[in-house]
Amino acid sequence: MDILRKSDFCNNLDPISGPEVTISVSCNAAAQQLEQLEPSTGYSMTITSHQGDCNSVWATTAFTTTGGRGGDGPKDLTASQVTPRSPVLTWKPPSSKVSGYKLQYAIEGQAFQAQTDLRKHKLLRLRPGSKYLVRLQSDMGGVYTEAITTEFTTGDLRFPFPSDCSQELLNGVQESGLVEIFPLGQASVPVSVYCDMETDRGGWTVRAVAKEQLGAASASVCSDSMTYHNGRHFSTRDRHRSDIRFCAMFYRGGWWYRNCHEANLNGLYNTAHNQEVSGTL
Repeated sequence: MDILRKSDFCNNLDPISGPEVTISVSCNAAAQQLEQLEPSTGYSMTITSHQGDCNSVWATTAFTTTGGRGGDGPKDLTASQVTPRSPVLTWKPPSSKVSGYKLQYAIEGQAFQAQTDLRKHKLLRLRPGSKYLVRLQSDMGGVYTEAITTEFTTGDLRFPFPSDCSQELLNGVQESGLVEIFPLGQASVPVSVYCDMETDRGGWTVRAVAKEQLGAASASVCSDSMTYHNGRHFSTRDRHRSDIRFCAMFYRGGWWYRNCHEANLNGLYNTAHNQEVSGTL
């Protein structure tokens, strides 16, 4: 018997290519017990006979081993709240204590894996309009139980790979926040940006540019310039709260001013007075 090989794409989920193992058996043998295989793993097997320098035609089969402890696994894996980019996965935990869970999900030959010790998990940044297969196993101290599976399909978007926040607005996103965009299209590397969906009907891609000058800092200053502004309202010279109006107008920037600032990175560009950091980032 020759070449026992772990599947190149185990159970359509595990993209691990295992080594080839060759086993020699007696010419009178009609069966062979295979040992030390991994649970819940796909294998392909090829057998051929030898006589001198001649080999017979190869016969091939494939199989998948069962889980390590099928009775102790999670149950009722379900995908809910499915959006174009995210579902919430929930399941019922096993009756026995577990170390955690091994969660795998795959799309079109690409596989991903996550570890969690919770009873639900939210997947993020999925591909819109795509079908996903999910597999879940309990971790019993390094031994994984038999897997349970579920499938879901993410919703469609007008712009599945938005190039800026205006396209994300047309996708129906109305809340400001971090968004992943594709400036050069689907094939480009995604970039995380902040989308302002409130100012002037929304769709604004916010980009901040910080300027550093080597040698301009003082080693004696040890405060945290950014934390100083935590909890403050963002303001500009034409959109502000009364208690910080003076700061936004005088320093000519959009910032989370607080009497007035330790950091003012969005101040007027190329002036040391209006764009600066005091202390450390």
